[in-house]
Amino acid sequence: MRLFIAILLASVALTGNSEVYTIAKLNTPSILINGKELKTGDEFSDTDKIEWRGSEIMHVVTQDKRLRKFMAQEAKGQGKTSIKEMIQVRKMSAASTDISSAFKKNYEHLSTRSTALSSEEDHTDFFSDEFLASDTIFIDTAWKTDEHTYFTISYDFNGETIAHKLVKDHDGKIVISPDMLPAVNSDTTIVASVHYVEEKYNEQTLLTDKMQLTILEEEK
Repeated sequence: MRLFIAILLASVALTGNSEVYTIAKLNTPSILINGKELKTGDEFSDTDKIEWRGSEIMHVVTQDKRLRKFMAQEAKGQGKTSIKEMIQVRKMSAASTDISSAFKKNYEHLSTRSTALSSEEDHTDFFSDEFLASDTIFIDTAWKTDEHTYFTISYDFNGETIAHKLVKDHDGKIVISPDMLPAVNSDTTIVASVHYVEEKYNEQTLLTDKMQLTILEEEK
């Protein structure tokens, strides 16, 4: 009986550590996961087994609304692999640029995060990532923000630099909203810079110039 309870608890713990992904885009009609043909809009766990057949490229949206890209070439002949396994391989690869190995955590949706970004390293790691730009992004920061102390996001578009001040919503989180992004075609990736501005000291701290905002066409 004790052994059964221990196995059950271990099973629950493993499930609790899993992250759910939503398929945002495929270059093939479907992808085989856990023996089922899944399509755009379907969900699966990062521990589910993906049967890569050689040419698939899959964009997924994480629970915290970040965009991730995975492809068959990354499986490198391993056959059935899970996203969790592929992330571990990326972490061990010095050439990996898709995921920041220092900031791969199974956070819940950003609007409900219990831990605010507090250090400069926290902010840099967070913003130096890929995000799904069609959704509002909520960022919980412990840094001071007011009329004269704030975050900005900027990017180049059609030959000009577009910048926006990031203000807090009613829950006290700074917001990157869809209306801050240009009306461009689907699948366009914008590389943005994020600064922390302190007007009192006439200082701007560059947190990243590598934030990637990818616009995907919404499902009809």
